[in-house]
Amino acid sequence: MKISILNFLKYRFNLDEDKAREEEIILNLKKSIEFKGTNLWALIFAIFIASIGLNVNSTAVIIGAMLISPLMGPIMGVGLGLGIFDFSLIKLALKNLLVAIVIGLTTSWIYFLISPLQEAQSELLARTMPTIWDVLIALFGGLAGVIASTRKNVSNAIPGVAIATALMPPLCTAGYGLASGNFAYFAGAFYLFIINSVFISLSTFLIVRFLKFKPVKAVDEVASKKIRQTIWLIAILTIIPSVYLAYIFVNAEFFRQKTTRFINGEIKSHKLYVIDKIIEARNKKITLVVYGNEINDSLKKLIVSNKAKYNLNDVEINIQEAQSEAISSRELSTFKEDLQQKMLQESNSLTAKDKKIKQLEAELMLQKKNQASRSVYKEFKAIYGEAKGFAVTRTAVYSDSKTDTLILVYIQPINSKQKLNTKQITDWLAAKLNTNKIQVIVKN
Repeated sequence: MKISILNFLKYRFNLDEDKAREEEIILNLKKSIEFKGTNLWALIFAIFIASIGLNVNSTAVIIGAMLISPLMGPIMGVGLGLGIFDFSLIKLALKNLLVAIVIGLTTSWIYFLISPLQEAQSELLARTMPTIWDVLIALFGGLAGVIASTRKNVSNAIPGVAIATALMPPLCTAGYGLASGNFAYFAGAFYLFIINSVFISLSTFLIVRFLKFKPVKAVDEVASKKIRQTIWLIAILTIIPSVYLAYIFVNAEFFRQKTTRFINGEIKSHKLYVIDKIIEARNKKITLVVYGNEINDSLKKLIVSNKAKYNLNDVEINIQEAQSEAISSRELSTFKEDLQQKMLQESNSLTAKDKKIKQLEAELMLQKKNQASRSVYKEFKAIYGEAKGFAVTRTAVYSDSKTDTLILVYIQPINSKQKLNTKQITDWLAAKLNTNKIQVIVKN
């Protein structure tokens, strides 16, 4: 039983069946390492595209940049060099990776320096605080990419890996940090780029060793062990900050969730409206600017006294009443505008969805009609022979008293020798389609 299960697993998880020749795999990976000519221009164009996508907050544009980016070449080259103990290949890959980083940072820095749009959008901010989840994405994405690169046939996993691991956007975000003088953005984004680079290289190393590629240089067990220890040390050192950042991120997210529950449960229950809120997860402090009728100190104390129900015991909650003059002239106006904008967006979204549903219904109806026409024609062909033209459609017939529907069948014989009996065909179709409202037109 154990042997059969083992054989089953070996059969299912076998990576040797469609593997390309080792020399071919190494040659293909080496070709993508060096940045010159086509690769270099593709890199520069991809950087510009990614920077524009981050600048205008367009996910589609950013994805396009990831797909044409050649950045994975030298990163996988490092892992390949480590796996086959080719130290000259490692040096070449690291040198070209450094060239790519300098070009990427310089190009994106120049773009963001001259761009009139200086505000950091959500797509850009998403690359400034990497966590342990980004490590896992880089690791598993890299594994998928390397396995796909070792196959005989080109796999559609490569574009997916390029999108998932997202090497280009963090490099461009780091360029934005340099251009805007925001070191925190630069550090966070560049750290994300390092995470992706290290774990894609590690993935390549693991797969190369798993597939037992022949080493270029003979290395004794002591040196081999030292290389492995160095690789894992680098990986662990890369992970540590991401674990800490993930801890901060999760705590901040839980804090925001508890704050939202507190607002929905206490503030809104007293018919108060939150005009502004400042949530400081690290300092455990919440400041709410509210507007409503009969706001007094006793009501504020009552609301704050219920914070324990939302696990906010050690959190300082300050409730401030918005001044009526300010509300009428500024906050209330903004609040109304935001509400109107949200309602308009929801209305537009529903309208777009309705249009899409109608379009899909029309396409489905057309598909059903086409299928019905093909089905009828197959039987017609079996009984009367092949026709040059054949169409079945449902049409409306109007009169002064009523509107009716009619199935119209158009038949064009192959030649004049093919004699078709219109009445016979009409009777046959009436029986097949279970309706007498049929008109057959035979074009001789």
